[in-house]
Amino acid sequence: MLPSQLFSYAAKWYEQSGLFMTVTIPDPKLFSDFIEKREFVKLKEVLNTLELGFLSSCWAQIPALDKLILFKLLPPERALELYSKLNYEAQYFLFCGFSLNTLAPVLENLSDELQGLFERLPDSYFDQMFSLLMA
Repeated sequence: MLPSQLFSYAAKWYEQSGLFMTVTIPDPKLFSDFIEKREFVKLKEVLNTLELGFLSSCWAQIPALDKLILFKLLPPERALELYSKLNYEAQYFLFCGFSLNTLAPVLENLSDELQGLFERLPDSYFDQMFSLLMA
């Protein structure tokens, strides 16, 4: 599945120049579909190319466990960038789920290769996330 296929609808707005621009908004149900089908390789590929602003815009609509999965599939730098774009409640949730052990129910039946897709954030990110949370 191509990243462009991950979007359910497009919002259009009219600019002063008279041109129509299209902005795509991700459908959070598609993330859940990938997770349900355990297509973590494809999901990671999509997350690596997806604009984090789009992901943060639909974050509230994503189920709790799926949020942890998405967050831990992101490379550490992108995960921290996403974290910085989220509101306090979302940041607090991810901060509490910092440990990779929070995904134990998901990881326990996966192959070592698939488990390796999930990122363990460096310990220094714990302090950075805490600072952002307290800002």
